[in-house]
Amino acid sequence: MAFALSHTIPSTSFTQRKFNIQKSAATLRNKVCSRSTSLRVLSAVEIPSKFSTVSPNGNRVFVKADKAEESTAGGVLLPSSTQEKSTSGVILGVGSGCKELKEGDSVFFSKFGINITKFQFEKEEHVLLSEEEVIGAIPVGGDIPDLKPCGDRVLVKPFKPADASTGGVLLPESAKDKPMTGEVIAAGPGTPDKEVKVTTGDKIVYFKWAGDKMKAKNGAMYVVLRQQDIFGKLN
Repeated sequence: MAFALSHTIPSTSFTQRKFNIQKSAATLRNKVCSRSTSLRVLSAVEIPSKFSTVSPNGNRVFVKADKAEESTAGGVLLPSSTQEKSTSGVILGVGSGCKELKEGDSVFFSKFGINITKFQFEKEEHVLLSEEEVIGAIPVGGDIPDLKPCGDRVLVKPFKPADASTGGVLLPESAKDKPMTGEVIAAGPGTPDKEVKVTTGDKIVYFKWAGDKMKAKNGAMYVVLRQQDIFGKLN
């Protein structure tokens, strides 16, 4: 006896279903990108002109941000969308809970800080942040090697990576290992629960992607690490 097997083909073809899935994914992606863009362009909170000072509470500091670079070294004007946002400034006010910083200090702060609030005050950009978010203070007219790290941070000058392999083959920049060793230039005082276990002059090994990279006026590169990012000392 012969049996006839029948199969009903759905009205929507495989190609059509694939198109619908791609369309849905694209719609979702556009919504996410749209939301992300709207978050990036939110303007700073504007403080009314009738107020002349801002007095932070707790361990917060109020900082007048340095102006962003508006042109390249060659004089080419940069559109606002490509200008580097400032991560340095001068402290105008400190809360009663601050232990290391004072008014007038020139400081660097993390661009990735989650507790940083931007303000427009007297037509200029200011930020309010916790002392924990401040990378370090630098004397007036000083340079990166003069940085005084805050908390459990450590200022390190990385050792230069090798320019050639052990066989003598020159390595392109993309193939060179990132420095993971360096010399401690300055160490912070630590915090009540985070002890700094290195000191000036120590040679250390540290986590490859850690820290805030900084460039001195002479082009030399430095990195500011947390104590937890240091693997050990070199003897």
